[in-house]
Amino acid sequence: MSFSSGVKEELYRHISPARHCQLAELAALLHFNGSIGVGTTGTFLQIHAENALVVRKCFTLLQKTFNISTETRVQQENQQTGYFCRIDDPELIRRILQGIKFLDQTGRRPVRRAYRMVYDVR
Repeated sequence: MSFSSGVKEELYRHISPARHCQLAELAALLHFNGSIGVGTTGTFLQIHAENALVVRKCFTLLQKTFNISTETRVQQENQQTGYFCRIDDPELIRRILQGIKFLDQTGRRPVRRAYRMVYDVR
């Protein structure tokens, strides 16, 4: 097993008991691996990754933080494997996005101020 595979496996196994840590990890995973779209069946939230552990971790965090069970699927195209987790219920999507602070309580994106990092390099 390569070093990076070992690290990914270790991160997959670690689930923090604190809900705020679980929400932060879920927010990061959705930021990098998630997408929101509108299809023929309505709005959906989808997590897509080439590594099954990433999608399994999202599935586990959704279960633990929001008590949501969703299906995962595997899709293979052109010798590449993709792993997916999809949520189609608009109310659940809203709850998740509000829980990880991607939406405020009114259902709108919160205003984020950009902060400049200032370094003193004397």
